[in-house]
Amino acid sequence: MAKLKNDNKEKLPIYYPIVITLLVIFITISGFLTIKKYIFKDPIVSMEETKLKTLGEAVTRNPDNVSVRLKLAYELQLLQDFDQAKKQYLEALKLAPEDLAANYNLGAIAVEQKNYDEAEKYFTQTLALEPNHVLAAYGLGQMYFTQKEFDKVVDTVDPVLKSNPENASLHSLKAKSLEKLGKIMEAKTEYSTVLKYIPDDKDTNEALKRLK
Repeated sequence: MAKLKNDNKEKLPIYYPIVITLLVIFITISGFLTIKKYIFKDPIVSMEETKLKTLGEAVTRNPDNVSVRLKLAYELQLLQDFDQAKKQYLEALKLAPEDLAANYNLGAIAVEQKNYDEAEKYFTQTLALEPNHVLAAYGLGQMYFTQKEFDKVVDTVDPVLKSNPENASLHSLKAKSLEKLGKIMEAKTEYSTVLKYIPDDKDTNEALKRLK
């Protein structure tokens, strides 16, 4: 007697081969990207790692070399490794307490870390060492502006503006502070000074229209 074929045998879904193929492709690509990550590193990242390693070794060989230590600190700062950068700047200050770069950058790092008392300390020290330090004046003034201490902003930037009268950034910061203090005529004068150097500055032009 002939055997009947088992037509009730379960069949695979028609899309099953497609799913398997896509899964294989996904696994292959994932594996390649993983290998690429560890073997074919981003050249920029590799360069930074090499630079840090070289500078770190140089500091180890010459721990009293302020210049090399400052270079390492600055590279770490650029990479936003603020804790390690701060550590190197502090070591530099032990060797050279009056170093402008170390003092200023410690202030800048303190602002990034929202440690405003420390920022004030280092920016103030920088200005004590170099009264015409534009970046320190702007950094300290901007910090005071954020804290709504507008009188302090004016007191900070005014002395530096005397020796840097063409610095539009300081004039702008002073103008905004004077406006906040309600000294409108003085604010308009400062805003107008900004436009002498940056005629197309949108915020300044809007400020003058607002104060008319």
